[in-house]
Amino acid sequence: MTSVYKTTLGKVLFIAEDTDLTRVLQNAFKNTDFTFLTTSMISAPGILENNHIDMIIYDFKLSEFDHFELLKTIKNDFPDVIRIILGGYVDQPAVVKALTNGLAMSFFTKPKDANATELKGGILRMLSIRKILKGKQLLNLMNSIERLPHLPLLYQEFMKAIEDNARYEDFADIISKDVSVATSVLHVTNSAFYGSQGTASLEHAIMYLGVETVRNIVLAVSLANLKPLSDMQMIHFQKIIRHSSFVNKYMQLLFKQIHGRPIDNNLKSAGLTHDIGKIVLLQFFPNRYKSIIKRCEENTDLSFFESELTLGFNESTHSEVGAFLLDLWNLPEVSIEIALFHHNVERQKCRVPDVVETTHLANELVNFVEKGKNIKTVDCSMFQFGHLIKDNFSNLIQSISSDHRKD
Repeated sequence: MTSVYKTTLGKVLFIAEDTDLTRVLQNAFKNTDFTFLTTSMISAPGILENNHIDMIIYDFKLSEFDHFELLKTIKNDFPDVIRIILGGYVDQPAVVKALTNGLAMSFFTKPKDANATELKGGILRMLSIRKILKGKQLLNLMNSIERLPHLPLLYQEFMKAIEDNARYEDFADIISKDVSVATSVLHVTNSAFYGSQGTASLEHAIMYLGVETVRNIVLAVSLANLKPLSDMQMIHFQKIIRHSSFVNKYMQLLFKQIHGRPIDNNLKSAGLTHDIGKIVLLQFFPNRYKSIIKRCEENTDLSFFESELTLGFNESTHSEVGAFLLDLWNLPEVSIEIALFHHNVERQKCRVPDVVETTHLANELVNFVEKGKNIKTVDCSMFQFGHLIKDNFSNLIQSISSDHRKD
């Protein structure tokens, strides 16, 4: 085992048999804010047992049986270790299987430059988030999640669409009804096949992966609900799905109205995952979720986010939880930014501030209608970015209200 540089962010273990690739990465990571260790597949379990490792990067060059067995061992025995696959444009089914079964969180292609710029950036980003979110319980939770809750009939609907020779946009519409399935499809697409380019469009993801591959992802998610939701949890889950779909719809409409052009195709589905953190809390922190809902019921003027703050969850609201998960799964930065800032927009920290602001406004407007507020008394000045739609505000709020009643 060899190491490079003194750690500040954490320790990264590279498991590979390729000595040339190992040398490239050792040179690339000499002056970084993490310790870089290298080892073989045979020695990896012992090193993990005797060292505190924050992340493993696995060379996806070995046989399927070998790499799946080792990844399964690491996942089971060291659940708090971030698991990353490094490879070329490898066989799609193998990559999809590893990602959708939770054996790995992200996939990076082997470096094209001596500085391994893309891989280095990904490592630093993930370790930085790990350092910010110090709560061990939360870290273990986020690293062990394999599946988010799902709508049971979604797979049947998807299969019916295949039989009917549906269009790509029809498949996208079906998947968009379930934020957990949508997230899984985007996760696999961005982690394994889009790389640094990234896409937040379900249509693009389906076109790129193919309907059959997406069908397998939908099936895997649908069958993998290892922690079923109670009837009451399912009601809340469906509310989150419904809300997310509304926000995504009006994010697109608002963007076109404000900027005079349609939102970029790669961003059309970005609003679907803005509340993914709520689903994590609902399933894995049910008592905490209940306490937040109770606070909302006791103080009807408070939003879910505001109730979290009053209960002392300032540094681990559903926004942080959601952003952590999306970043870990290598979704595009726009999705991460929307999840993190859809309540408090920090424009200077956003690469796509216009989209984040639009999603924030869509979320606020939908929340207002969902609370049953009187739309006749509402004014655009009540919302942070309401002035952007001043001329057509009345028609917009009426449209949202009408949609909400008939949905």
